[in-house]
Amino acid sequence: MIIIPSILTGKLDEFESLMQVARSSKGIHIDFIDGVYADNTTITPTEIDLTKYDNRFFDAHVQVASDSLDNWVEESINAGFDRIITQYESINQFEKYLATIAQAGKIAGIAFDLNTDIPTNTNIYKNIQTVLVMSVKAGFGGQKFDNLALNKISSLAKIRKENNLNFSIGVDGGVNEDNIRNIFQAGADEVVIGRRLLKGDFNANILKYEKALI
Repeated sequence: MIIIPSILTGKLDEFESLMQVARSSKGIHIDFIDGVYADNTTITPTEIDLTKYDNRFFDAHVQVASDSLDNWVEESINAGFDRIITQYESINQFEKYLATIAQAGKIAGIAFDLNTDIPTNTNIYKNIQTVLVMSVKAGFGGQKFDNLALNKISSLAKIRKENNLNFSIGVDGGVNEDNIRNIFQAGADEVVIGRRLLKGDFNANILKYEKALI
């Protein structure tokens, strides 16, 4: 399983500090929230200079209202993010979204919020490389993992296997040492972890999670 540090902040100086904590990580997941999709706001893609950080894989997790989605996705692409993950609930024109990501040469992902049922229409997943299951309500850090997510992970794993699809399954929210093994056994390939991972010794925290998987 891939363990990815997540940064959710409205302060650029805090962002820079957390980036230094996670400097040994090959990938970093950055949350962008507009204050409309959720009652929270973060820094924006235009504020970030990713060229300062070499050899990293960057996720942009776009959690914004439908009417501004295109702009935020475009800004994330222009900022140099490798993978764009957008809340499924905000996408009005699914094929257009996929085309925009593909034309930019980026990896396309979708995220299902905690109370969103997993769609059974397999066409949705055919051109998606990553599906992110929110195990908390999107928009805020520090929430408790909701076991509802485990059933969603299992459902996605079944859809993937039965239809010979190749998307990865990620989980975001409330992941800790007590539940990470269950998440993995349900079928997840990646977990996104915020402050629990970035508080204290980053490498030691990674090791704790890796041991919890055994």
